[in-house]
Amino acid sequence: MNLHLPLVGLLLLSAAGGPGREAPRAAVRRASGLSHWLTSNRRWRGTIGQLPVTLQLDSGHLGCRGEYAYDRLGRALDLTPKASEPRPPRVFEERAPDAFRVTGWLQLDAPAGPAITGTWRSSDGRRSVPLALRENYHDAAHYELETWQLRCPVSRPDATRPAGSWTHYEQSYLRVRLPGHPAAEQRLRRVLGPPVAASAVKNRLQTALLGKPAGYLREEALYVVCNTNYLLSVVSWHKELNPTANTIDEWTDVRNFDLRTGRELQLPDLLRPGYQPRLRQLLLGKLAAVWKTGGYGRVGADGKLPRSGFSVVPTGLQFSYDQRDDARLVWAGSVRTGRQIGVALSYRELLPLIRPDGPLAAMLRERGLAADAASAQELSRSAGK
Repeated sequence: MNLHLPLVGLLLLSAAGGPGREAPRAAVRRASGLSHWLTSNRRWRGTIGQLPVTLQLDSGHLGCRGEYAYDRLGRALDLTPKASEPRPPRVFEERAPDAFRVTGWLQLDAPAGPAITGTWRSSDGRRSVPLALRENYHDAAHYELETWQLRCPVSRPDATRPAGSWTHYEQSYLRVRLPGHPAAEQRLRRVLGPPVAASAVKNRLQTALLGKPAGYLREEALYVVCNTNYLLSVVSWHKELNPTANTIDEWTDVRNFDLRTGRELQLPDLLRPGYQPRLRQLLLGKLAAVWKTGGYGRVGADGKLPRSGFSVVPTGLQFSYDQRDDARLVWAGSVRTGRQIGVALSYRELLPLIRPDGPLAAMLRERGLAADAASAQELSRSAGK
């Protein structure tokens, strides 16, 4: 399910809790210390009232949760089953990602199937409209998140690694299905999918844990932050806890793909030639607000793009700075902890830079920005003459 990043500009990520929804902690299957579970994602498109929407639900052994967005806006609203709701749930609470209060309710006529009907109600109960959706992967991937977890006794007990102590490694993979684009599916499976044999996963995790201190923890979790308009954006979130060094390090890496070809996308694929100065100016304008808060120095002032890359999301492009970009993003408290700063640029802010016929074209059309993009391009060309 999508990782919620900022929709208005800035995000500060602490080492406590990770960047998105917490991954399931219990396991479905265990063998020799190796645990394994699957989380399945399903996607529907249709209407709430008269407005087009896209809805996604993640289902696993710990239950079901999801989100939906009005296509014209792209901003996701969280869906969680109503308390005490049986499985599979039919009543969901709606919340904005940056709010704790319930903003509405989705009541389904039956558990989610290929078609969904029901009613949306406002939180005060004064408004209600019908909803009708059908399962749809026309411009999106159908995927499952596969997570493996290995908990091992330390390999050679000593004074710092007493017998009976453990180390821990968790790794996620993505199984992608693209029935209409088999060549793209194969490319994405090679890049994002797990090894064919479970033994290969276990060997990789065991090798990574050799010689690690008691209490060592490493997690590599995947989050899909965009899966629409033939675009797939996957954030790989890394966390490493080393009790001997007294450190907690966190960082992210992002990969963006064209679902029609399976090709990985870079900024020059999305933005017109010469985009660099204007993009740098936009990023520095957002970062200036962080500099005023204190404690971070002038992170990103050199104008370099962050090491983690960028993510395509339904509302724009997002960039995340971490300790690899600036040592000041390490908090030297009782435990040395890495921090992250995220910057969000909306499609409207980026219009003069976006290739109107590039991979973002379908996204701009859905947001009602295609004509504005063409106008922005024309104004940019005129100003350059």
